[in-house]
Amino acid sequence: MDIRPLTVCVAVCAALLAACHGCSTGREFITTFLPNYLHSYGRQRTLHLVLTTQDSDATVTVKVSSLRFSRTLRLPAGQSRWVPLPHGSELNKQFVNEKSAVQISSTAAISVVSFNRRFATGDGTVVSPTEQLGTDYFVFTPSGRSSMDKLVAIVNGKSQNRITILPRTDVSLRNVKWTRGRARTIRLAPYATYLLRGRTTLTGTRIQSQKPVAVLAGHQCLSMGRNCDHVYEQLPPVHSLGKEYMVPKTGRRKTTSQAVIVAVEDNTELTVHSRKHKLARAGDLILQKQIYTGPLVVKSNKKVMVLLLSDNRPFDPFLITLIPTSKLSTDWAVETVGGLHNTVSILSEKEGAASVKVCWSGRCRSPRWSFFLSDKQWAWSNVNVGQQQSHVRVEGDALMAVYAYGGRHRHSYGIAGVCSEAVTPPTPPPDPCEKVKCRVKERCVKGECVHVSTATCRAVGDPHYSTFDGQRFNFQGTCTYIMTTVAKKASDLRDFAVTTKNDHRGNRRVSYVRTVGVTVYEQHITIGRHRSQVEVNGELQHLPVSLLGGKISVKQSGAYATLTTDFGLNVRYDWNMRLYITVPSSYYQHLGGLCGNYNGDMTDDLPEAKDSSVPTVLKMIRKWKAEDSDRFCDDNCAGRCPQCSEKQQAHFRLPRLCGVLTEANGSFSACHKQVDPSMYLDNCVYDVCVDKGARWVLCESLKSYADACLSEGVKVNPEWRMVTKCFLSCPKGSHYEACGPSCPASCSDPHSEKQCKDPCVEGCQCDQGLVVSGDRCVSQKGCGCQHKGSYYPPGKAFWADNTCTTKCECIQGEAKCKSVTCKKNERCALKEGVRNCYPGSDKDLERFQVLVQNENRGRNKAVAYTKSVSLTVFDDIIVSMSRGNAGKILVNSQPVNLPYSMEDGKLSLYRQGYFGVVTTSFGLTLRFNWNSYVSLTLPSTYSSATGGLCGNYNGKPGDDLLKPDGTLANHINVFGHSWKAGGDAGCTSDCPNGRCPECEPALTLRYQDKKYCGIIADEQGPFGKCHSTLDHTSFLTECVFDLCMYQGHASALCNSLSAFSTTCQEAGATVGSWRTQQFCPPSCGANSHYEQCGPPLPAHLQWPRPPGGLRQERPLLRRLCV
Repeated sequence: MDIRPLTVCVAVCAALLAACHGCSTGREFITTFLPNYLHSYGRQRTLHLVLTTQDSDATVTVKVSSLRFSRTLRLPAGQSRWVPLPHGSELNKQFVNEKSAVQISSTAAISVVSFNRRFATGDGTVVSPTEQLGTDYFVFTPSGRSSMDKLVAIVNGKSQNRITILPRTDVSLRNVKWTRGRARTIRLAPYATYLLRGRTTLTGTRIQSQKPVAVLAGHQCLSMGRNCDHVYEQLPPVHSLGKEYMVPKTGRRKTTSQAVIVAVEDNTELTVHSRKHKLARAGDLILQKQIYTGPLVVKSNKKVMVLLLSDNRPFDPFLITLIPTSKLSTDWAVETVGGLHNTVSILSEKEGAASVKVCWSGRCRSPRWSFFLSDKQWAWSNVNVGQQQSHVRVEGDALMAVYAYGGRHRHSYGIAGVCSEAVTPPTPPPDPCEKVKCRVKERCVKGECVHVSTATCRAVGDPHYSTFDGQRFNFQGTCTYIMTTVAKKASDLRDFAVTTKNDHRGNRRVSYVRTVGVTVYEQHITIGRHRSQVEVNGELQHLPVSLLGGKISVKQSGAYATLTTDFGLNVRYDWNMRLYITVPSSYYQHLGGLCGNYNGDMTDDLPEAKDSSVPTVLKMIRKWKAEDSDRFCDDNCAGRCPQCSEKQQAHFRLPRLCGVLTEANGSFSACHKQVDPSMYLDNCVYDVCVDKGARWVLCESLKSYADACLSEGVKVNPEWRMVTKCFLSCPKGSHYEACGPSCPASCSDPHSEKQCKDPCVEGCQCDQGLVVSGDRCVSQKGCGCQHKGSYYPPGKAFWADNTCTTKCECIQGEAKCKSVTCKKNERCALKEGVRNCYPGSDKDLERFQVLVQNENRGRNKAVAYTKSVSLTVFDDIIVSMSRGNAGKILVNSQPVNLPYSMEDGKLSLYRQGYFGVVTTSFGLTLRFNWNSYVSLTLPSTYSSATGGLCGNYNGKPGDDLLKPDGTLANHINVFGHSWKAGGDAGCTSDCPNGRCPECEPALTLRYQDKKYCGIIADEQGPFGKCHSTLDHTSFLTECVFDLCMYQGHASALCNSLSAFSTTCQEAGATVGSWRTQQFCPPSCGANSHYEQCGPPLPAHLQWPRPPGGLRQERPLLRRLCV
């Protein structure tokens, strides 16, 4: 375009910059000039700054240090002047240009406009003062058919600065390629510039800096038709952008204009002429064609940058940065260019538009207004102001935005006006959400991010799982599993975890949810076997429970225990077989567990999207196993998952059974549109089938669907219970209701029913005049008491602290407390959820006793071997193993099927190789090979607390021969005799005739040979790798002695080697193969074979994984039959 000298005059701001509502006036400026067309093309080449004073005289200095250029001039108030700059002020070299910034400083407020012109190509832009610059920008570079470069320049101010550039797409610069998403960090010295130029777009690139910078962007010569034109703009920083813009209608009938809308935040939602758009990521853009006869209104839920890109046909293109409605003004000034067809475009409030005047060349006229089609509060007008160079003023009482554009053959321009005086509207209250960034599926309310929806995960029946994203799968595991937890941490998301422990009920091939654990706010709540109660940090409490001032609450709602938190987590479990976990959408894309990752895509909840078979499910399940004291739990129905034949399925789909769910005119038909019954029908058929038609399973399956309907606000016909004979029996003082209050009146909150907003529930409700007290209905006079957020029934005695120093009792609705302490021989502890003073030591050690009985074997009365071993533990449980019942373990004299576990792993019995193993929940492990080898392992908590043949476990071998009276025995026989605990008639602690046998030296040397016991000490033998881990000396001595006493009998040697081998492997050492068919051959039962290093447990008895992904010591691999 051809641009002649022009004068830009603006009126006086009411109070300098502070009173100018977004006007680009100030005292300090920095800018630069982008490459215009070809560097070698110098025809009519000019670079200018247009400086305009406001209400005061000003002394202005313009400087370009790299060129040693400096010019100072004095300007009277209200005047403007064109200042030419050296051609070298235009950037050309890519990347860093030291000291190349154009610096403008003034003694009073001025405005600055820059122009970069050559023959038939040029443009200009308004330059922002340094106080309006920012540290965060998003780039737009227009794309056209020209082979010229897209351009971006960063201009640094007076301080050293670090700048990060993050490309939105792959970028091809001159001789350099940048990869999208890979940040580039540069450091710029004071007043340095940084130029990016390349043929690929730079749109969406994010520029962030430590200190404010100016950013200019454009095109070397943009072609949107036949000819090209240089276009550039100084970009506004993110903080100065707005949420609403008006896009002027420019040009003629053939003109094609586009609103360029660039998002600066993720999940930006737009409305453009009633059409909705969504920009998912910051840096995304929309090019909206102006196909209407008037301007567009752009509205957004978040800040956006908007520009106008026009081909300006039949002339050349132009680019203008648009002004948000938050920065409108009442008075503007703009210059037109001589020799071009000039138009001033005005966008104004409708109210006050009649007062607006457009004045130029000594005359004024009122615009002819048209009104927006999409928003009637705005008016617009394009005023033809001729072909002369003119200083055009636009003034009135309405808030406006003003632009100018023009063109002729091979020439165009477009520029925003400069506001001169603003009537500042009343300051609205600050938007508390203005600077709040919420994550996906959140919205800001009063300055805080809140979720916009919820998602629910289910585990129902035996059990059938449905993830947050809707993926369905089944599995019959009986271990403890993490249902959901926060897998992707965030500082503003509260951590929590929900676990389940499943169990068998009658049929060992199916399982159900037995207990549910919720960990949140460093509290652990377990909903287990005690109906109307939960465990809080291990202690049983009656419902309702309120913790941490209401951050956590647990109440009974119908048949369910319902746990809620202040951040929206909701866990419902019916103490039986139905679990529902609901999370707020704030946790979108942040979860993990059996409930999936909650990312809206069900296909990635399982390792293979379309495969929910058992092997595929098990791959996912094992990742989310939690620590479990039940050694005998399994993930896969012990490898025998039940199946139902087509004939069985058809039977259980009959209308009198599960088929009642889908009957078109049945009891549940009213709910079919809201809740699809197909999933519930499939679950019901499977559950009832594998439980061999159990009526209670049918009833529970039908109730699952009825509850789902009620939660959606749909009432089902209660006749389903009569039709299916699923009668519900209610306890005394209560009655059945098909749709009763979910927050019934209780002793702790008699008015809860009136305040309840939750959907109704099916179940037993208290009779008129009665309220809920624990698991009973009582009159209000029969209520218990509240204490520290917990409810206690009347007459209930409880401890008010964790140290058993304050004991309370509910008396006439009040907690009467007094100070007490445990007796000297008692300790304060939790047992099975009940806190009390229990007999025991201060160390809270579980008492136990291990007895061994020895015997002579064969005719040799000189030595004895272990015949049997017994463990007495947990007061009245006796576990025994004996040589006479090889392979069997007895509990209280009764044989049990192995593996065997009782009370959540409190006591576990199983066979491992040649050994019977007994473990307890407090860490005791007893092993016996039903022959001669017995070992007892204790945790360090029993240090200095034991007595017997195994010593006192105090780390001092010298006092292990202590007798029960606390004195040291002077002989090993005396020590052994002191711990005698009975025995068969004729048993003795002494050697025959008082003479203990000894091995002759010759035999000792013989049995120390590698063919016998010497294999233990052989560094190159199978036990050589054990020597660095374990002292083998005592084992060698004992082996030689036993072999000597039994005159070289092979059984004595094999038993000794087996004992040493086991001890080595327990210590973590590797043992080589030492058994052969000729030397200590293994003996295995039917359908098994011998392995030197087999798995520690059969596949269905594998050890559970600890929580949090931590590694746990695995049981040592041992030789065994598998």
